[in-house]
Amino acid sequence: MATNLALQRLTPLAAVLLCSVVSLSAGAFSMPEHCLGMSTKSECVLWQKMLDGIEANRMLKEMGYIHDDGERRGRQLPENEPSSAGNHSGEDASHETHVHPHTALLFMFSTVCFGCFINWFLSRYMPSVPYTVVLYLLGMLMGAMEQVLKDKENPAAFSQSIDMWINIDPHMMLHAFLPALLFGDSLSINRHQLSKCLVSCTLLATLGVLAGAFLTGAIMHSLSPKSLTFYEACSAGSILAATDPVAVVAILNSLGASPKLNMLISGESLMNDGVAIVIYTVFQNLSLGQDYGAGDVITYFLQLFLGGIGLGLGFGIVTYYAIMLASNKMKHDDTLIQTGIMFAAAYLSFWVGEYLEVSGVLCTVVCSMVTGMYAQQMFVSRGLALHVWHFAEFIGNTLLFVLAGTIIGANFASGDAHLRAMEVLWVAPLYLFGIVVRAVVVFGFFPCMARLGDGLTWREASMMVWGGLRGALGLALAVDFAHTRTDKAGEALDSDAIQRRKYILFQIGMFTTLTLVVNAPTAGHLLRKLGIVRTTKAQDQMLRDHE
Repeated sequence: MATNLALQRLTPLAAVLLCSVVSLSAGAFSMPEHCLGMSTKSECVLWQKMLDGIEANRMLKEMGYIHDDGERRGRQLPENEPSSAGNHSGEDASHETHVHPHTALLFMFSTVCFGCFINWFLSRYMPSVPYTVVLYLLGMLMGAMEQVLKDKENPAAFSQSIDMWINIDPHMMLHAFLPALLFGDSLSINRHQLSKCLVSCTLLATLGVLAGAFLTGAIMHSLSPKSLTFYEACSAGSILAATDPVAVVAILNSLGASPKLNMLISGESLMNDGVAIVIYTVFQNLSLGQDYGAGDVITYFLQLFLGGIGLGLGFGIVTYYAIMLASNKMKHDDTLIQTGIMFAAAYLSFWVGEYLEVSGVLCTVVCSMVTGMYAQQMFVSRGLALHVWHFAEFIGNTLLFVLAGTIIGANFASGDAHLRAMEVLWVAPLYLFGIVVRAVVVFGFFPCMARLGDGLTWREASMMVWGGLRGALGLALAVDFAHTRTDKAGEALDSDAIQRRKYILFQIGMFTTLTLVVNAPTAGHLLRKLGIVRTTKAQDQMLRDHE
């Protein structure tokens, strides 16, 4: 009797706690709310049948899970509220699908397994094929197949896992992957090369990104088959202005390209990521009705740009002294402490920068550069520290490129954008215009860059034009742009505005795909034709295999 009474009193509290845990666990993923609701209600109904206590029955009625007529009902979305996934119809909502939050781990670790196999295969049999390109294409295939083949009434666990990752919040996507990738890329920057290329990289990453964003935006506003507003077009232009040279830099390193060319391409990318996000934020806000004067735009840009650099310097100095305190080579634990300090610095610098409304990207990059240039001599094991960061980059790139491809593939296969034939075919002219704009920007600054540092030849400039790939960062921003549903006043966007945003996501996804499947694989061939590096017989064979 006492045991039953205790269970009856604890049941309502347990029900509330379970609901809270499930809701918090699903916070990072935009899971369909009715799935979580049904899962929790099923547990509650089971408890009611077992205990049949007056207090439990009253609690469940207050929670809305049990009604006076004894019917168990699922929590339904309002009629005018779309499902977060965008793919679930009203008929699907009637099915009680039990989705465990930990199902998300299946996609993550399966992707790591796929990445390990792909890396093993490419390193042995196709060494000149960029690893990230294959990951992106694999992700597109997985996303398209998930949309076309999945059983909506009784989806498999892997299909549920993919669906959960497809609906991940874009900000969560950036905060989870970018800090580690940015910190790892910036940690090994050579101070001597950076000093010679810093001005050239800064020109391309600031004025070059601004010019590229406006030129691309003007082209899309004037010539796009779908009538885009100027601010929407410039938002897309700012996303396309950010380059991602991961694949090309890998090819350059394998073929022995000059450190200067590597620094120009990678240094520009690390800087222009932050600047492009700043420009995107401004035009995104303008497209949603926020008013900016010319002075406001300049002030906001300087706040994000200079504030990110200043805060990054502060984080870098703190990280330097923290590593110095744990630099005893006789203490084995100091290796773990130093690694933990750097990972904490990577994510905290990004998060604090975004929280203080400065550029989190620039903050993390500058923090990493300070750490790499001044603290590396105090690493207990420099080789181990760099190995850990290479591993983090491998995992981050694997998950990010597969996820980006999956999101784009699912978006294409779902047909949610309702595109006409002309709007689909516009991808080819946009790709060509993008190459032309990139050439105008690089060769526009060519006279200045040719006189700075070690100079710049027209061959190297041509390689910079062709090597200006677009990657996962741009796709994450495009997903954020497409998922925006309200303006700055809190009013819902009209259906035409939503369709335009989905159209921009489609165009950016296809543009990124073309740069990864056309520019990246042919970069090695172009490098040889331009005569920038002197290749060995083994490298010549590698290029021939790649062609």
